[in-house]
Formats: sequence, structure tokens, C-alpha cells
Amino acid sequence: MYIALIVFATFLFSIQFVFNDVYQRGEGANVVTAMLFSGLTGLAGCAMLVFTNADAFQYSFFSMALAFVSAAKNVLSAYLSIIVLSRANLSVFSLYSMLGGMLLPFAYAILFCGEPLTWQKCICTLLIMAALLIGLRGKETTAEEKKKQGSPLPWYLGVFVMNGLSGVFSTIHQRAGDIAVSASAYSLMERGWGLLIVIVVLFICRRMGQPITLKRPARSIGSSAGYGVITTFANLILLIALLHVDASIQYPIVTGGVIVLSLMWDWILGKKPNRYAVGAAAVSFGGLLFLTI
Repeated sequence: MYIALIVFATFLFSIQFVFNDVYQRGEGANVVTAMLFSGLTGLAGCAMLVFTNADAFQYSFFSMALAFVSAAKNVLSAYLSIIVLSRANLSVFSLYSMLGGMLLPFAYAILFCGEPLTWQKCICTLLIMAALLIGLRGKETTAEEKKKQGSPLPWYLGVFVMNGLSGVFSTIHQRAGDIAVSASAYSLMERGWGLLIVIVVLFICRRMGQPITLKRPARSIGSSAGYGVITTFANLILLIALLHVDASIQYPIVTGGVIVLSLMWDWILGKKPNRYAVGAAAVSFGGLLFLTI
């Protein structure tokens, strides 16, 4: 049952890019637009949690403190993404982001949570890493991207760590036992802290003379709300599943599943995937099969 929920959450992650793309095309990419996007998605996520979860108002100091650290990490990650995309290759950025999201929680679960390191998990992880590298070969690098690259390795590593810490913090919280609140309450804390941090950043930007406006308010608010609801719900599912499924199984499923589902969305949207994308999906799917053995 919980594996099915993880697969469903992965499906939600695979469609969130649609809402992000709509927002970015309408508003562009700078600090203010990134903070507005973070704030609006956080507000939508908070609203969903408040109206759909009766246990969203629990409290513990441990959960509140960890939620603050995670929220600060999320805001920093949003800003870092802007810096990276202004200096580096988008394809490599995605590679490091997905690798971090899989490998860091995988390693944390094995080294610090006592989860068993099986040959099936090792082969699955290696194949998904190979799938990401195969998919990268199929990405065309524009002349503009080549000019950006320079020496972006520190920025790539920053993306790797920031995205990977999301899974690590979730695993830490769900393994904390009685000192932790419910998954929905922790999610509400995290998004609430994120809103407060965004408000502070926007206040500073305003004091520096930057306008806090949206170019296309209706479309941008709608796309932000859609993104916020989908990602909040998907992450809530993963938090609940962590109580029953090893993190070293869950995060390879999410990463590998996104690769496979991205190919599916390309076909549905009428985009013809190249042979590298097909090969990456096939290798990723093969890796996921090893988790069923």
C-alpha cells in the first residue's frame, strides 16, 4: 500500500513542473519573483493542510526547530537556484539536484538509521545514477548555456546538498518518535516558517527599492497555488510513508519514477523524446524492478 502511495507522490512530482513553468514564463527569474513564488506556494500549502488535516495543529519544540531549519534551507535553495541558473547549465543543474535528492537520504538512512544495505538497493541506485547520466547526454546545450558555465562546480554541489537535505530532514523527523508531531503538523510548521522568512526577505528587498509586484497576477497566483497544493500533498505522502518504508527504498523510487514519468509526459504533450531519454527511462525502470526482488 505504501509503495503505491510513494508512486502516486512521484506522479504528483512529475507534473509540478507545469505550474512552475507557467509562473516562470510569466514572471521571469529574480530574487523577488522567486520569493513571491515561495510565499504563494507556501500559503497555498498551509491552506490545504489547515482545511484537510484535523491533526495539523500539534506542537513540539523538536519539530518546530527542525521545521525552521528546513524552511530556511528551502528559501536558501530557491535563491541558490536563481544564482545557479544564471551561471550554469540547466541540464547539469537538474542532474545534481536529482542525484542529491536520492543519494543523501539514501546514505543517511544506511549510515545513521541502521537500514540494511542490500545488493538490490545498490544495483537500483547505480542504475538510476546511470539513467540520469544517460538522460544528460540527450540534453542539448545552447550557446547561451555554454557561456554561462565557467567553473560552476561549487554551485552544483550547493544544489546537490540543498536538495538532498530535504530527504534527510524528513527522515530525521519521522524517525524521532514521540518528540515529533504528525506529518501534517510538521508540514504546516515548515510552510509557516517559510512564509515568515519570505516576508522578511521581501521586506528587505522593498527597503532596497525593488518593486514587489507580479506581471500577471491571476495566472501567477493560480500556478503558484497549484504548485503549492501538489508539492505539499506529495511531500505529506512521503512523510507518512517514511514511517513504514525505508528511506533507502523510498527516495530511489521517487528519483527513478520521475525519470520514467517525465518520458510519459513528453509523449502525452506531443514532444518526441530522443533515444537518450528513452534509454534513461528504460534503465531507470530496470533499476526500480530490482527493488521488487
